[in-house]
Amino acid sequence: LIDAFKKLYQLGIKNWELILAGGQVGSDSQLRDLQKMAKGYPIKFEVNPSFDKLKTLYGQSTLYWHASGFGVDEILNPEAVEHFGIATVEAMSAGAVPVVINKGGQKEIIDSDSGFLWDNLSDLVEISQKLITKPKLINQLAKNAPIRAQRFNLEHFHQTFLTLLK
Repeated sequence: LIDAFKKLYQLGIKNWELILAGGQVGSDSQLRDLQKMAKGYPIKFEVNPSFDKLKTLYGQSTLYWHASGFGVDEILNPEAVEHFGIATVEAMSAGAVPVVINKGGQKEIIDSDSGFLWDNLSDLVEISQKLITKPKLINQLAKNAPIRAQRFNLEHFHQTFLTLLK
């Protein structure tokens, strides 16, 4: 994601920032390496943020990038991709437009009216640049994202489950 953001920056997208938020998976040394990669660019790290902090970030975000499973063969290692994508749904509920990897459960969450799926970093850059330069498109998707997210709430789950039992 850092490489994709740096590419956008080099393409002239300078009034945006990337906030990498989530639980620390690797070592402190790996985190420092990532911070070094980001040096000189408007990239911030929110390591192990509280849920309240995540909700605030989602509400402030225009785009939501997600890359769990990037570089993974999901057939050979399905456990290494996002199975459902609750963070994506939470971001969509807050009106952030999802631009997420085309793997795992993400494929079932996103539709063409609420966001985009990407297969490689070039796709991620191209899609993001398109959205950033087309405010009407991003605004429409931002309106649709919370509506789509409602498909994954508890009430909808109960209704669907009861329908299956009939």
